[in-house]
Amino acid sequence: MKQCFAFCAVFPKDYEIDVEMLVKLWMANDFIPSKDGVCLEKIGHSIFNELARRSFFQDVEETSLSKYDREDKLCRFRKTCKIHDLMHDIALHVMREECITVTSRPNSMQLKDSSRHMFLSCHRTNTLLDAFFEKRTVPLQTVLLTISSLCFAQHLFKYNSLRALDIPYYLQRACLIQAKHLHHLRYLNLSWSLNMERLPEEISILYNLQTLDLSGCSLLRCLPKNMKYMSSLRHLYTHGCKKLECMPPELRKLTALQTLTYFVVGNALDSSNIGELQKLNLRSELELCNLENSSEEQANGANIKQKVDLTHLSFKWSSDIKKEPEHYENVLGALRPPAKLQLLKVRSYKGANFPTWMTDNSTLRHLTELHLVDCPLCMEFPEFWQLHALQVLYLTGLDNLQCLCSGASNIMVSSAFGNLKKLKLQDLKSLNRWSTMEGDEPTFPLLEDIHVKNCPMLTRLPNTPNLRILKLKENRPHLSQSVLVSRYMSSLSQIKLSICDDEAMLLPVNEVEASVTKLKLFGCNMLFTSSQSRTTLGLWKCFRNLEKLEIKSCAVLMFWPLREFHSLESLKELRVKSCNNLKAKPVDGEPAQGQPLPHLTSLQINSCQELSELFNLPRSLNYIYIHSCPKLKSVWDEQEDTELGSAHADQLATLRTNTQDPSPSAREHHLPCLEFLSISNSGDNLSGFRDLPPSLKGLSLHDCPKVQFLSGKLDALRYLSINSCKSLRSLELCPGDLPSLTTLRIVSCKSLTSLPDGPRAYSSLESLEIKYCPAMKSLPGRLQQCLESLEEKHLSHMRSSDPQEGAKLLEPKSWKYLICRNRDLMAP
Repeated sequence: MKQCFAFCAVFPKDYEIDVEMLVKLWMANDFIPSKDGVCLEKIGHSIFNELARRSFFQDVEETSLSKYDREDKLCRFRKTCKIHDLMHDIALHVMREECITVTSRPNSMQLKDSSRHMFLSCHRTNTLLDAFFEKRTVPLQTVLLTISSLCFAQHLFKYNSLRALDIPYYLQRACLIQAKHLHHLRYLNLSWSLNMERLPEEISILYNLQTLDLSGCSLLRCLPKNMKYMSSLRHLYTHGCKKLECMPPELRKLTALQTLTYFVVGNALDSSNIGELQKLNLRSELELCNLENSSEEQANGANIKQKVDLTHLSFKWSSDIKKEPEHYENVLGALRPPAKLQLLKVRSYKGANFPTWMTDNSTLRHLTELHLVDCPLCMEFPEFWQLHALQVLYLTGLDNLQCLCSGASNIMVSSAFGNLKKLKLQDLKSLNRWSTMEGDEPTFPLLEDIHVKNCPMLTRLPNTPNLRILKLKENRPHLSQSVLVSRYMSSLSQIKLSICDDEAMLLPVNEVEASVTKLKLFGCNMLFTSSQSRTTLGLWKCFRNLEKLEIKSCAVLMFWPLREFHSLESLKELRVKSCNNLKAKPVDGEPAQGQPLPHLTSLQINSCQELSELFNLPRSLNYIYIHSCPKLKSVWDEQEDTELGSAHADQLATLRTNTQDPSPSAREHHLPCLEFLSISNSGDNLSGFRDLPPSLKGLSLHDCPKVQFLSGKLDALRYLSINSCKSLRSLELCPGDLPSLTTLRIVSCKSLTSLPDGPRAYSSLESLEIKYCPAMKSLPGRLQQCLESLEEKHLSHMRSSDPQEGAKLLEPKSWKYLICRNRDLMAP
């Protein structure tokens, strides 16, 4: 227990540790003693639980990863923990110099030749680290790496003592070349690779490897053919490898295998069929894909029922391959799950009936989550209401389902869905009621989250006293209307409405204060139409507690809805997207009620093609993000909308040096809290930014072709990125020395001639990139002086022309002259 906990010193303070990964790392370093008849994983979790009980670990949480996954993936669970700072100090004291933990710029004192465990999470490469890896051979056993250090990857073979290796995707290709030298490797994490299509065959000679994590490798197509020789392999994570074509042959020989999250059933001789799973003692979760390649005999041979430690199962057929209904019924019938099953997913099932084990409540008595997706031919369904442990129910594409509580008596209905917390109903074209008993419907006492999408015959929601989250998507607002005028508004915290009906009218609303804090609207024109202003304003007055609002694809929104905004006293985040008719403030000006959205901190606007100006922004604003708004003229009211030529830019520079009046930046800015400003692919009419707020810490301008100048006292600025602003000529209009700047990135600014300079300029700079700026002949003196100390710099293409702009042509007059003088060259 002591060495298991002391090992945790390798993680930074306040780091969220994945408990499953931690146990695997303990195993890889031989920290867990073996006992006859007890697997190492179970002992490792017992050690963790005992340490957590004694408060060596804290904030132990178990969460579902389904929110990160699409619903066609297996729902996974993740247990995490943290270590209190004082406990972390104790672990460090025990480990002394055996751990290297680097989260920022390293120093020579941190890099020790005696270190055995290393955690590096710098954001950039570092010459000191590269030199350390190149010149020394450290007896490393654990390397957890998130930085890009090609030097480490190239010299990986020197660290043949490695037991555990976790590397980022951009180093995986280089590391895999050397991986064959790592004969003692027990843990290898290659997850979330963006470019890996196949693993090298040399991986198969890692005979001591216990854990291979390939999760999220979305381009991976095949595994090594000789994986059958990896006799020590216990955990193979392949979930998220959706392009995997088959599994390698003879997987039955991996007798130690306990975890196999994603299995693709093959139909070729050089691949494994589902029968290869027969003798494998698989645990936890398993997703079986491409079941159209399986026969009933092979499915029976898989022996799924006897794998008593499987708790999460998913069965999936390819949607584009059609089989006879009997095939689906026979194969699924042969895949009867074990009695401890907690989660079941069935997808693209084209049988006429479900097998008997799915309608046998004793088989699914422990089931807490059920997904039935794309089962259009089924006529009979499991009695969902009798699954008393059920907490999550997803039903999608069940064309013949008409009722959730079919066959239930009045007494049974009263106890139905007693533990259900989340319900999703999608593309159920026949569903029209909750119970077959007239006037007696289930209560859903614990239901908190309902998502109804494209269920045209369903006209009302069930009785749900604890409803918190509601998501509705419908062509006609039958359900939406009933919600907005109902008692649900007093209990809901999140609403997402998607309504495509342009002619819908909002029913009168009782002005009752709603508890909703998060509202997403897609379409929903009825909430913004001016013809029923009294009704709509009455609704918006209910949202005084609203904190987050997203408006998307609202066609009737032509002006900023300031009257509605004045009701949103608590709003902190506003997102507006794809409202292509939105232009500016109302012609008649703002109402006299005062500042709209007085507590707004974040404003995001995306793809509003006609937008020319914003509303009067509040002083509380902290974050502004604007993308694809080509007609935008200004961002804040003080912004002068002038069209500057090159001569006028010179005139402004003269005014800056000669005027005796205080500069705009010397006055308090009307956005004193703004810390991040990002504008991209916008502002064909936006000439520049005068009076940038001094509170700015991040500034990003991308594809703003008419911006010519920037000004403001930017002493707090840490991040500056300017890309493809072809009219920008100079940053000399920015007084101050940029003393806090850590990252400077200038790309494809062909008119930019110089950068700011000053006695304290660039004193904090860590990363510099200047590319495709042909008019910039030299760097300022202060920047040149600090080049040697930079962690990262890219200046090799500084004076080059942007290759995306193509070849530089001569002026038209020159071309005309050239053609006239060389007529003979123009002849065919």
